[in-house]
Amino acid sequence: MALIIKNEAHHQNMIAHADLTGSRKSLDEMLTYLDGYGCHTDPDAQRVELGYDMGVGYGVTWYRRKPDGTYVHYMYGGLVYHQMSNEWSVHT
Repeated sequence: MALIIKNEAHHQNMIAHADLTGSRKSLDEMLTYLDGYGCHTDPDAQRVELGYDMGVGYGVTWYRRKPDGTYVHYMYGGLVYHQMSNEWSVHT
């Protein structure tokens, strides 16, 4: 599965924020989690797109591949930075 970054400038800003706060390891773990989300036997069965969301940092959109090869949306979520714990997490 491909983890698709829809806004590279925003992605770089989030990395810079993670570096500044010392939470880069946590961010990288969440990006790795999203990159492999739901890929048990077929890495192209799902796709995750990360886009800018003013409220949470990253808006996360999940898609599943239909039998005809096209993708259909099935879930929204967010990749969120928590200042109190200095960690990133995925919310759906």
